[in-house]
Formats: sequence, structure tokens, C-alpha cells
Amino acid sequence: MRAQLRIERKGGESGPYVQSHRLHLYHKYVNEMIENGSAYRCFCTEKRLDILRKESAKMKIPNVYDQRCLHLSAEEKEERIKRGDSYTVRFKLTPFLEGFQDLIHGEFHYDIHSLEGDPIILKSDGFPTYHLACVVDDHLMNISHVLRGVEWQVSTPKHILMYRALGWTPPQYGHLPLILNPDGSKLSKRQNALHVRSLREAGYETEAILNFVSLIGGGFDKEYSLKKMYSIEELIQSFDVGKINQSAGRIEMERLDELNNNLLKQKFESNKDDFLKECKELILSNFSEADVESNLDVKIVYAIQRINTIKDLIKPEFRFLWNIDYQAKDELTCDSKQLTVIIDLFKISHDFKLFQFNLRKYCKTENLKMPAVMKDIRIMLIGREEGAPIKEIVDLIGHQNSLQRMRNSLC
Repeated sequence: MRAQLRIERKGGESGPYVQSHRLHLYHKYVNEMIENGSAYRCFCTEKRLDILRKESAKMKIPNVYDQRCLHLSAEEKEERIKRGDSYTVRFKLTPFLEGFQDLIHGEFHYDIHSLEGDPIILKSDGFPTYHLACVVDDHLMNISHVLRGVEWQVSTPKHILMYRALGWTPPQYGHLPLILNPDGSKLSKRQNALHVRSLREAGYETEAILNFVSLIGGGFDKEYSLKKMYSIEELIQSFDVGKINQSAGRIEMERLDELNNNLLKQKFESNKDDFLKECKELILSNFSEADVESNLDVKIVYAIQRINTIKDLIKPEFRFLWNIDYQAKDELTCDSKQLTVIIDLFKISHDFKLFQFNLRKYCKTENLKMPAVMKDIRIMLIGREEGAPIKEIVDLIGHQNSLQRMRNSLC
């Protein structure tokens, strides 16, 4: 029998916090609105509503519900309820000409009464729509300020009207700008690469992610530096709703890369031993100790300046630092005879400048292009034609290891 772990969570004094456990509350206030005339039962079938939608589309006018069920007699409503007819509950809209003060966008006007039909606030299955749930929940949980996406801005008038219908004081509303992809398309929750879990799995540090998502869309001084990592307390203290941008913001992943790179450098400087230990554990978990070359600390320090996340250490472009038996993967330009001469020149030239001098002479003799030959050397050293300067590679892995790799590439 499999053991099951039960996790119990305790909330505050405004529970329950699961919507299905709050149905009695939604029904209570829906009944209040039905009794005071600000809401009514709608018995229209989906077929009829579909006909209304098609007629509106054909006439190119907004699909506004015609309030047919608002005018049913009390006797007819009672008869249909007794008969077991399915119904929803709609909120009766009234003119909203005065507008409201948006914390971000300032005074906002949208006469919901003339532009939209009476919205459904309770579905036929007894569950609330967002319009009812947010009003009831926010009031009962003493919410004073609501910050939500700008796509809900035009719905705020109907929410304020519902507050009035129940005799409640609405909270203050602020509508946040959309966050877009770098190409301007709308950000979607289906983009797994932008899930916090995916970012953590990719190696991004918690503090970097926190700063990255906090600084998108404004709310802070524009003079903030990507080189400084702000704590949660500092972000709270410096946040100003009045500084949130009104226009949409864009996800710029290079900012997250820069934040995370700076954080890695800070961790290295503040606690070098622990950071190097963490890096070594990652490297050794992907390469056996027999595969990892010497001077590990020096190589890690070199890599830190060039990586965005700690997991970049085991990416292909950095594996040459740890893997002894690194075989050439890309195609070499020179033939085996020419490569043998080049390797011999490298063997006798412990000074890299001397090697370059001798190599240029050989290229001229053989009518070889120096850039193509250097690319071949890089392929022999790291298995890729693109990467760090060859002198840097040789300095990092050492002359003898470099020579061995070049020889291995001919096998």
C-alpha cells in the first residue's frame, strides 16, 4: 500500500480559501441582489443565446443580452423554478457615467451599461463567474487595493456597480500593463520556458528571477542598476504604484542573464570556497573525476565571467574545460599531413607567439589561409570551430593537454 503525504495549510481569518468551499457565500449575496432587484434569474437556453450572438454578428453590433428574462412575471419565474428549468443569474447593469480613478492610468471612463449586456454572475452549475467571486471575496477579505491586468479595466465599472448593489465600499483599483514577448506578441502561460520552475531548472538563481520579474513594467526608479541585487524588503520599500508604466512592457531575457551573471560574481566574491564547491559538484556530477583536468579552480573562475547560470558550466561551449578526451566534431580544412606538421610546430613552440610566427611561415609555404588553419586548431582543442581565443584555451588547459588533444583529433 502506497503511503500518501497529506499537507495541511492554515490560512487567515477570512477562509475558506477554496472557491468550491465558498459557494454558500456567493449564493447568499446573489440572493440579496435578486431580492433588491439588482440581479435576476435568466432561463434562456444556450440555443437562444447562440441565435442572439449570430444576429449581432450579422448586424455587426455588440452582442448585448436583450433582458428578456428580466421582464418575466414572478409567477412565471416561480413556475419555471418548480419545473426544474436550468437558469443562470445576471447582474442588472445601470449607467456608469462618472468613471473611476485608476491608480495607474488616472481617471477612466467606460459606460458599461450602454456597451455591454447584463453579465452572468452565477452559472447554471451554481458556481460564480469571476465578476461575482472577485467582488464577494475581496470585500469579505478586506482587500483595500486591487492590482490586476489592464484587460480587466473595462470590467471594473460592473464590479463597482455590484459593490454599490450590496451596499459595500469598493477597493481602489490599478490596472497593470501587459507583459509581452520580445517580438511584441502576448505572453502566454503555455510558454513553458518562462515558468518560474523552468527558469529554476535552467539554473537561474531565485534572487535574480525575483528582481527580473519585479522590475518588468515599472514601479521603481528608472535609475536602478542590473548590477545591484535588491532584497524583497528593498523592493517593497522602493515600490511606488505611481511609477508603474502605462504602456506594455516586454520580456528582455538578456536582463535576466545579466542579473544572474552579476549574482554569480557576487556569490563568488563573497563566499569563494562555497561557490567553487558548488561548481565542482555540478561538474563532477556530469564528468567523472578521471575526465576532469587539473587547474579546476582557475577554469571555473574563467568560466564565471562568461556564463549566465551555473548550469552553463556543462554546456557544450564550456565542456572543453573539463573533458580530457575531447574529440574534434566539426570538419577540418587541412589534411592529415598538414595537421601533423602544425601539431609538430605547436610541440616545439612553448611560447604561443613563436608558434604563431612559425605557423604563418608554414601557411605561406603551403598556400594555406591562416584564419582557416586557426579554426582547425580550435576544433582540435575544443571540438568546435567557434569559441574562446586559442591562446586562452591553451593557457587554461595547458600546453601538454593541448598537444594531446590535437594528436587525438588525428586518430
